[in-house]
Amino acid sequence: MLKKDLFLGISPEELKKRKKAQQPTFLAPMLATLTTDYFSSKEWIYEQKYDGERCLAFKHNGKVTLKSRNNRIINTEYPELVQALELQKADNFIIDGEIIAVNKKGVSSFQLLQGRINLQNKAQISARIKAIPIYFCIFDVLYVEGYDIRALSLVARKIILKKLLIYKKVLRYSSHRSPNGLIYYKKACNLH
Repeated sequence: MLKKDLFLGISPEELKKRKKAQQPTFLAPMLATLTTDYFSSKEWIYEQKYDGERCLAFKHNGKVTLKSRNNRIINTEYPELVQALELQKADNFIIDGEIIAVNKKGVSSFQLLQGRINLQNKAQISARIKAIPIYFCIFDVLYVEGYDIRALSLVARKIILKKLLIYKKVLRYSSHRSPNGLIYYKKACNLH
């Protein structure tokens, strides 16, 4: 379903960067760059780093396909995520995020998530859904409403993303902070 106000609040300069395009069946995700430079800048935003499995979620004409960053379909492993996205009114989009499992301390844990990765047996998956609940922390939208929007700034894409979905249960909007990168970095270090 089309949200008429999805691009509301995006500057005309940013909107000019949209490219009308057919929805791709795969896009390589943008990856972080490792650095030893820690800094604050008003030109940057700062997001939480999750310890999970990268996932691109494609919804086209009501059908959801979850893909790993290596283009492997992972629908079978996360049926609750497929269902949550199918129930959304929004359609014809590509979003980017991280599937996580949270440990008892409330921190994402790849070790815990490994109990869900690569499962194919439906009974085993059903049992693990209850034992290892997952969340999809969504931090970007790459395609929406017939437009490739990757050329827009990340801040503009996050404004669109925030309006695109209803975030509840397994779907989580990944917010950002700006401009105090060093403070955010030190807080992340304290959380290990």
